[in-house]
Amino acid sequence: MPAGHYYTQETKELMFSVIQFIEREKNGPTIPLYNVNDRIMAALQISHGSLVKLKNEMKQLQEEQQKFLDHKLLEQQQQPYTLAQKNKTERLRPRSSSPVTTPKNDYSTSVDTPRAGAKVPSKHGGGAKKAPAITIIIDNAPWHRELADDTKPPLRSWRKQMIADWLQDHNIS
Repeated sequence: MPAGHYYTQETKELMFSVIQFIEREKNGPTIPLYNVNDRIMAALQISHGSLVKLKNEMKQLQEEQQKFLDHKLLEQQQQPYTLAQKNKTERLRPRSSSPVTTPKNDYSTSVDTPRAGAKVPSKHGGGAKKAPAITIIIDNAPWHRELADDTKPPLRSWRKQMIADWLQDHNIS
């Protein structure tokens, strides 16, 4: 045993049983590697019920540690949050959702179209070179999925003359 460390009799028995289990496994596993619960029960010489209780206790300890770490992290992040709240109240001008939708006196409020002079803010800075917008229209109508007779490829069930006609119609030699 390490110098200066004293272990209880139960701890020593547990250590010895684990050492014996590992020595028995030298020539290959006696219990399949994928059967983790049985391997743990054999190494620690405990019953299935005890193993379940130990796993539940271990899970609770891990959850408590995670809560503690989350709480510490939240405390560290709380200070910048309070500064942001303080700065939020000191805004110099009112915020609106978009300059395009703000009502002005030069057009009717019942119309939802933007004014001609309104500028839409660019999302990614600069915006000096604006690419044209690309529109993709997807139509899932069943008649659009079917091929026309002249574009259908030949089938294996076609007779030889039909295949020859199809090849001739499509200029395939």
